[in-house]
Amino acid sequence: MAVRARDVMTHLLVTVRPEEPVARARRLLADHGFGALPVVDPDGRIVGIVGAADLLDLPEPQARTATVGSVMCTPVLTAGPDTEVHVLDHRLARYGGHRVMPIVERGRLVGVVTRGDLLRRRAHGGVIERLVGHLRGTHRRVPASTGRVLRVVGSRPGPATGADEPPHTLLCARDVMNGHGLVTVTPETPVERAVELMSVHHVSEMPVVDGRGVVVGVVGETDMPPDRTWHATTVAAVMTTDVVTLGPDASYDEMTRVLAPGGLRSVPITEDGVLRGVVSRRDLI
Repeated sequence: MAVRARDVMTHLLVTVRPEEPVARARRLLADHGFGALPVVDPDGRIVGIVGAADLLDLPEPQARTATVGSVMCTPVLTAGPDTEVHVLDHRLARYGGHRVMPIVERGRLVGVVTRGDLLRRRAHGGVIERLVGHLRGTHRRVPASTGRVLRVVGSRPGPATGADEPPHTLLCARDVMNGHGLVTVTPETPVERAVELMSVHHVSEMPVVDGRGVVVGVVGETDMPPDRTWHATTVAAVMTTDVVTLGPDASYDEMTRVLAPGGLRSVPITEDGVLRGVVSRRDLI
């Protein structure tokens, strides 16, 4: 039986309106860890999408007064609840710059499907497949030892403190890089385990490090082959080895250039090659 959008989509939606301030979109993206938000009208009809990349280059004076409608992307490619997942996979791979496909029924937004949703389905199979596997004793979990959670130097900026808070353009990488525990893999990690880690930790890509913590690559959702042959594959076979990194003292402008629209979604922060943290677009907005 074909698996369709309604079987994998997320129903609990976080949306914004075109007339709302950009500041609200920024807060929602940061609070929920999303890369993009659907923009809807009062009737729940989708009118655009706004993502972290759309907000990254917005000059601060403009950001204080801009509305979501002035920066959102439109028109929006959508799909229906009965669209088969292989069609969604193709559309997201080819057209899904925001990594999200809005699901629309009778003109109204009813859910979203992300690349992560499709990847989780491929990794874990359907409900019936998992149940049969448990009954037969064939459903297996990849050992947790094949992935890592590293503690990294640095922390996110705390809540706004008024006059004491430095202007965001004066921040450097060590001020904003992820300091809550960083998920990494090694070249020897099975791809199946990498998929599980991305699913559990809700990340779209991870640094690949060697035994000394030196960054040797990056692996993400878009690196995964379109079929399930990767169950017998290691990260080394699919990772990107041409990795752009920045140092802990990299300026806001340097980070923005690397993470600008059309560029990277995240950048490893290294010191003498050793991973110290990661900065994503969401960290800069």
